[in-house]
Amino acid sequence: MTADDGLVLSRFVHFTALLFAFGVSFFPLYAFSKSEPVASLKMRSRFRASLLLACLIGLASGFSWLVFTAASMAGSLSEALDSSTLAAVVGESGFGRVWTIHMGLVIALCILCGLQRWGRPPSAILMSALSGACLASLALTGHTQEQEGLSFAVRVTADGAHLLAAGAWLGGLVALLAVLPSRAAFGDHSESDLGHVLMRFSGMGYGAVAILVGTGLVNTWYLMPALIVTSLYSQLLIIKLALFALMLLLAALNRFWLVPAIAGSDAKKNLFQLRHHVIGEQLLGIFIVALVSVLGALAPFGES
Repeated sequence: MTADDGLVLSRFVHFTALLFAFGVSFFPLYAFSKSEPVASLKMRSRFRASLLLACLIGLASGFSWLVFTAASMAGSLSEALDSSTLAAVVGESGFGRVWTIHMGLVIALCILCGLQRWGRPPSAILMSALSGACLASLALTGHTQEQEGLSFAVRVTADGAHLLAAGAWLGGLVALLAVLPSRAAFGDHSESDLGHVLMRFSGMGYGAVAILVGTGLVNTWYLMPALIVTSLYSQLLIIKLALFALMLLLAALNRFWLVPAIAGSDAKKNLFQLRHHVIGEQLLGIFIVALVSVLGALAPFGES
């Protein structure tokens, strides 16, 4: 494995872990009403182990991201593993200083996730806020470092909002999938409670999509002068946009066709189909994250 391959893989794993952590921890805060505390508690308890695992994976992949970045700078992986090289990257490069802050947040997230008392709403809010901070801080890396002044502030803000919206949607899909197999997650409540959760997720999805589109336009504005249509970066970006459009199509079908049909006579069949649509959205989202991981390692005006 080359340093570039390792960097792309580390980015993919790190992004995926933090998107999952934020989306899943954020989901109970909007998906369940105050009259559904049991369902909310079951959701947090169900994901406790997987959230801790995701945080630990985020910690490990964050360290490997640093090592492979150092390898790219030093010219070889063996040199990057030298303590003096790592110290120089961390202490003397802009990436290293940003990454130190970011990894500090990830370590704090691991500690909180390990100690969290899931029955208490304040800890759930703190978990969501800290995982969101970890995810948004990734906006300080990558192509935003090429900007200065106001342009830097605008791009970092746009990228941070873009990441949070992606996490709320993609990570939220994982949590949503957990409540779809049956109505048992809601205890003695009627099937309408599941419909309410789906509607609340759809409402969050509207906001997430609006933010993704808006911040995507901001990023395109800054990249446009440097983009070459025949470059690998541009081609991958077009594929990413096509996959995003497919996700929007599936989400629209869910919202305007399957979700209203949940309360109908053929609810079981519609739930089954909705579950498959959600899995389809997740798979598309994973491909998009993989493309983002590659795009971050390329220059927008790179080789064709």
